[in-house]
Amino acid sequence: MLHLEELWAHDAYFSYVDWWMTEDDEEINKVIAANGGMDYSKDVKSRTRGRQGDTGSKFIGDMWGIYRNNLPPAADGHKDIKDSETWE
Repeated sequence: MLHLEELWAHDAYFSYVDWWMTEDDEEINKVIAANGGMDYSKDVKSRTRGRQGDTGSKFIGDMWGIYRNNLPPAADGHKDIKDSETWE
């Protein structure tokens, strides 16, 4: 929201966060479970921690959903690209 990406100077970090919050990991979790790994399926509520998009906080998740793709323009007028476009 502060548009400090240039000052932070680490585009890879911001791309990773966008990837973490938007990538659907359901298929890879099915493969892991089918090969004897932990079942992190969305229907196993006790095992959803560590899933893509998990922030550990309802507040953070809610704020991401409300604001990430709805930021006001920066002082210089640029607009941020959508979260699903930064890493694809």
